[in-house]
Amino acid sequence: MPVRLRYFLDWGGDILWAGDDEANAKYGYPADLDLLPVSHETRELINRLFCIWLSIAQGSKSKVEKEEFSKLNKEVFTRLASELQAIEIFNEMPNISSQPTAYGGG
Repeated sequence: MPVRLRYFLDWGGDILWAGDDEANAKYGYPADLDLLPVSHETRELINRLFCIWLSIAQGSKSKVEKEEFSKLNKEVFTRLASELQAIEIFNEMPNISSQPTAYGGG
């Protein structure tokens, strides 16, 4: 059975999380990207995704940012699934419209 990782962002910018004890032992919680064969390009996309997510989570109502987030989120997940084929990745990223804001709204 493959190792399992969970995919979602948090306030620290982490995007992959151990989904089972084996993943936790191998990669930590959150998963340390330096222990995984994730390309430089994908890491840059993750950083960009986090910047957009942070802006939205802090209250940005920009439709352009939300659309960019949705598009980039799909690309990052697809790239990670391709680069980490031996690992089962569960997409737990909530819909951007349900992301909390710093002001407690949705």
